[in-house]
Amino acid sequence: IVWGACFMGKGVRRAKTRRQHVSAAQLQGEIKMLNAQLGPLGLKVRDVQGDGNCLFRAASDQMYETSCRHSQIRQEVMQYIKDFPDDFAPFVEDDEPFEDYVARMQEDGEWGGNIEIQAMSVLYHADFVIHVYDGPRLEVRNPGATAVWHICYLSGEHYGSVRAVDRDKQEDDEPFE
Repeated sequence: IVWGACFMGKGVRRAKTRRQHVSAAQLQGEIKMLNAQLGPLGLKVRDVQGDGNCLFRAASDQMYETSCRHSQIRQEVMQYIKDFPDDFAPFVEDDEPFEDYVARMQEDGEWGGNIEIQAMSVLYHADFVIHVYDGPRLEVRNPGATAVWHICYLSGEHYGSVRAVDRDKQEDDEPFE
């Protein structure tokens, strides 16, 4: 397995406690600023619901052009991680057994991170480009990739999909606040 940039560290679960501090207005402001940064590249953020499934919703949007298949993506990714423990167990926090991690992450609403992105990259043969506001693009590369998925990471707690401006649908496939 080829690992890309580990940019958010192992503390995804610990970070959950501070996630409630980012307001919707702050998040929308960051999306607006990121869109200004992405515009010259012909890209635009397509936000997804922030219900704990945002990484899987963003991946679903990249694969199917709808975030509605996030549960399917989550289950496929977690099954892949479960099937290849030697590739993923070393990256699970030391205080959580691998089997417990997999079981927890199979649950709706659990926040995904680096481990899940790497698994998606291999499972779906996709390189990831992760856009962050006012920072370098982060990449997860997979030698077997046949696609490139663009997502964004906002305020240290939320993923969104990034689409080409001419590919972006105007209507939401799933209304949310």
